[in-house]
Formats: sequence, C-alpha cells, structure tokens
Amino acid sequence: MSASAEALHHLTQAIELWDRVQDAASVAGVDWVDLLLDAADAASISGEFRHAVSQAREAVAAIDAGTDRPRAALAHQLLGIYLLQADADTDEALAHCRRAVELVDTNPPTPLRARVTASLARVLLNAREYDEARRWCDEAIAVARAVGSSNEETHALVTLAGLEQRLDNVDIGLSLLREARAKAAAASDPDLELRAQYYLGVLELDRGNLAAGGAAFAEAVALAEGSGMIWSEYGVQARMLRCYAYYVVGSWDEAERLAVAIDERSPAAASLSGVALFVEVGRGRAGAGERIARIQEAHGDEWAGYMAGGCGADLARWQGDLDQARALTAATLALLDAADEQWELSAIWPATLGLAAEADRAARARAAADEAAEAEAIEAGRALLERSREVVRRARSIGRQVGPEALAWLARAEAEWTRLEGRADPDRWAASADAFGYGCVYEEARSRWRLAEALLAAGRRDDALAPARAAYATAVQLGADPLRGEVEALARRARLDLGPRVALSNGLAGLEALLTPREREVLGLVSAGRSNQQIAEVLFISRKTASVHVSNILAKLGVHSRVEAAAIAHRLGLDAPVP
Repeated sequence: MSASAEALHHLTQAIELWDRVQDAASVAGVDWVDLLLDAADAASISGEFRHAVSQAREAVAAIDAGTDRPRAALAHQLLGIYLLQADADTDEALAHCRRAVELVDTNPPTPLRARVTASLARVLLNAREYDEARRWCDEAIAVARAVGSSNEETHALVTLAGLEQRLDNVDIGLSLLREARAKAAAASDPDLELRAQYYLGVLELDRGNLAAGGAAFAEAVALAEGSGMIWSEYGVQARMLRCYAYYVVGSWDEAERLAVAIDERSPAAASLSGVALFVEVGRGRAGAGERIARIQEAHGDEWAGYMAGGCGADLARWQGDLDQARALTAATLALLDAADEQWELSAIWPATLGLAAEADRAARARAAADEAAEAEAIEAGRALLERSREVVRRARSIGRQVGPEALAWLARAEAEWTRLEGRADPDRWAASADAFGYGCVYEEARSRWRLAEALLAAGRRDDALAPARAAYATAVQLGADPLRGEVEALARRARLDLGPRVALSNGLAGLEALLTPREREVLGLVSAGRSNQQIAEVLFISRKTASVHVSNILAKLGVHSRVEAAAIAHRLGLDAPVP
C-alpha cells in the first residue's frame, strides 16, 4: 500500500514477537531472514537508515553462507547499500558489497550477479574509486543485458551516469540518465525511476542549469510522493535540493514555505531542516541560531552538520561574532576531514565563509592598531584560501567536473583575500559577482556590495553607484535584511543615492533616534573594538563615564554584548572612524 512507515511498525512488532510464537515461520508465511530483510527495506524507504542497517546486519548473521550463498549475497549487498544511505563507514559498505560479489558465481550469468556488481560499482563511485567502479559497471550492464534483467541494467546505468558526470562528460551522463529513467518507467519500478530522476536534477544543478535542475527535482518529489517514498534516500535528497534550487535562483518565499512544512519528527529530517538555514540566515531570522543548535545536537547526519556549520559561520559573521565564525568554519572542515572528503569541492564554500570572517577580523585589528591580531588573521585566511585553491587543482588533475558554483566560490575567496590584506581589489570583486551571475542571485548581490565598497575605497565613487544599487535592489526583493542593512550603511557613509528605498528600515531608524550625539560617538568606537579606557582617551572623558555610556547604549539597543551593539552600529553607518 506504499505505507512504509506503518509497514515498518508492524514488521517490528512481528520481530519482537517471533520467539514467543510456536513455529513462527509457518504462522507468518516468511522465515526469520525474510522478515528481517523486509523490515530493513521498509526502514530504508521510511528514512530510518540506521534501523535498516541494524536489521540487515542481523539478517547477515542469521544466514549460513555455506548452504545459502544466493541469499547471503543478497543480504550483504543490501547491508552495503544501507550503510551508504546511513552515511556510515564506506570501507565497511565496500567490504559487504565485495563479499556479495564473491558469493555469486560468474557463470552462468544471473540477475543476482548483475545486481551485486551494480551495487559494488555504486559504492565504489561514492568512495571515489572511479576506475574500478567503471569496470564493475561494465560487467553489471553486460550481465544484465545477457539475462534480460532491465532493473539491474538500470541500476548500473545510473551509476555509470554518475561516473561520467564526475569526469565532466555531461552530455553522456544526461543521455544515460534519460535512458535509465525510461527503462525504470517502462518496468513500473518507482525506486529506480526516482533515483534516475534525482540524478538528472543533480547533473543540471551542477552544470549551472538552475531552472532545469529545479524542475527535475520537483518531478522527483512528485514521484516520491506518489509512490510513498517521500522519506526514502532520494525522496529526502530531492526535496532538499529542490529547496536549495529555489534559494539559489532567488525564490526565497517558496524555499521558506517548503522549509516550514518539514516534519522534524522523522530521522531523515535533519538535512531538510539544514537547507532551511540558507534563507533564514539570509533574511536574518531570529530562529536561525536555534535551528543550528538543534541540528548540531542531533548528530549522525554529516550533510546536515555541514550545512549547519557553514550557515552558522555565516550567521556569526553577520552578527560580528568572529570567534564563533572561526570555530564553526574549523568544525565544518573537520567534518569533511573525518569523512575523507577534505579535497572535495564542497570544502570551498565553508572555507570562503571562514575567509570572509578572517577579513573582518583583520579589519577590526587594523582599526585597533593590533598588528599581531592582524597578522594572525591573515595567516588563518591564507590557509583557507590555499585549501580552496588546492581543492580545484586536485579536481582538475583527475579530470573531475568543476562546475560554476565551485568556481564562483573560489572567485569570492580570491576577492576576500584582497580584503583580508587590506587592499580590497575591485577587479577581484567584479570577477566574483560575474562568476555568481550564472544564477546565484543572493551571492551575486553580496559580491556587488563588496565591489561598491572596494570602488569607494579606491576613490571611484561614480563607479560604485551601479553595483551598490544592484545589490540593494536584490536585498530588498529577497527580504535579505542583513545585506540590505550593510548596503544602506555603505550608502549612508558615502552619500550614495540608492533610489527611493534608500532610507533605513523603520526599526533601525528608530534605534538611532534613541541615541544622543555623544552615545552615537561612543557606539562608533565600540564597533571599532575600543575598550572603555580607549573610548575615554579618545573622547577626553573619564573611564567611568565611558562605561556608563556603553551600558546605556546596550540598554537602548536591547542587546547584551558589545559584539551585538557593533553589528547594529555597522548597519546604522555609525562605525566610521570618529574624528
């Protein structure tokens, strides 16, 4: 009935009752191993991937491989795939898939031989063992065609398409996926059809065809919903990337609507919850920090932890908490290290966000004439930049696809490096904005804001107007309040006319009105990182008076720390050097 969660509940009850029923296999109509494998399958479709692993392990232990080699092979093959779904140890998944292949004779060719070799190829692809994966793919396809097993051929075709995509043979990959999708539909196999459709979306997204990718994911989600597979591996991932595609193209209201509809009771919900952070951080939502904390406390989902760490670092930078941004960047990159993915292209995004925070740290240190802190920030940023550069070099050295998203984030990293060194280069920021112009609306706007800032620093005020207005218009359209506040502050300091909506938002304007002229001076010095004693020296007042001013400012702004006050000062344009 495609109600896998309910099926899992009943199967679990049967497992618990098994030893209490005389001749249970006759009563149930299935034996113990079949029951365990049925439960594992239901768990997998329900998103209970670790439960699926547990049941498959028990099935493997219960089979005598000496007397029942085919079923032992099937159990090992399934356990390998469930381990892959659960983001467990790849080496263990490979070991079980290799054991499955060992248990099935080469001759005569059989559907089971095609199945176990196709699964081994799939896990090898995930382990980045591309040459060996291709060899097993070729065997799986040959065997499947020899015995007329369309389903096993389709499994291998999807994996082969993934190989071609990784090696930048995009057209071949598309062709293979379309063939696989058609075969799965003809065979009325929704699981295979969903997998093929999902990877069609991935391929389009990776090469920068955002509209096509979003449409493919929407179709995959419809397939999953219609077949009761919404919490399956590809049902969850299709929903996640559909939401992300909406975010990238600037359809933030739709992305946020989809995120709100998440049922967080499912163990597979962490990734969906994580992707919601992109819009929440971009819009400065108050609940973003709470969502990050929930995801980090949940553990077990590396991809969700990756998104929470990167978005958390970005949020901390917007809030001016540069220590937190540094810590989260390090933790996110450590996740990739632990998964042996330190040289994957996915490292560029968190590394670049960390580099932006180090650039802020260096600017703060220069304002405070703290040469040691500036040098330390530059060294930390240099390591992040070199990691991003090396990731791309390594990918290209093995013929890997390097899509427009990775190249855009590398371009931003190069631009942030110039800001870190205190010489923000307009050409680098223009290159970053152009690189995100493939369709990443928000990041293009962020780079145009920095471009305007760099042009102003270079004395090119007239040239700065167009990128500032473009960034502002996008920020207003998206409801990206943190970015809008930064552009407004820049325009205020430089006296740029952004158009009819240049005025500060009512809330911020109201906050500024609460402050006396002297408090605005003090707030500017707080945002520059000055201590109470340093503020007293600059303004020729006593240290006690400076402390009173700071306390009054925190109370009026409704914040609890100097860091939060500095963030508001920056948005109000009060962080310019005080004479």
